[in-house]
Amino acid sequence: MGFIPQDLAKHSSPYIKGEEFDGAGLDLIVKGFEIITASDAEYGVNDTSFLFKSGKLKEGETCKYTFESVGADALEEGMDQRYFESTSPGLFIEFSKLNPEPGTKVNVRREGKAAKTRYVISILN
Repeated sequence: MGFIPQDLAKHSSPYIKGEEFDGAGLDLIVKGFEIITASDAEYGVNDTSFLFKSGKLKEGETCKYTFESVGADALEEGMDQRYFESTSPGLFIEFSKLNPEPGTKVNVRREGKAAKTRYVISILN
């Protein structure tokens, strides 16, 4: 244990970090999807992005995935909604292929790094 007490050092955020999908991934309930303008242009697509070139997103936009936490992946009480904003073609394509209905429980897992990143999305019972 570090010098800051564990209960104070714990930082929970409704925003999912990419590394949370590594390993076993996260079990989540699909709530929604929307295309938004990134708050920082650096995080939106540009004219070299696959999602821009394929006409899925306009310059500066990003995909916002909304989930509900479940089980061991739940945050502290009152923070049920989780969000992941991404311009990853791999994540968009995997979700598009599966296209789960809101309320569907899924596991989202990330494999590889940088250009070799792949997402695996499975429907859970």
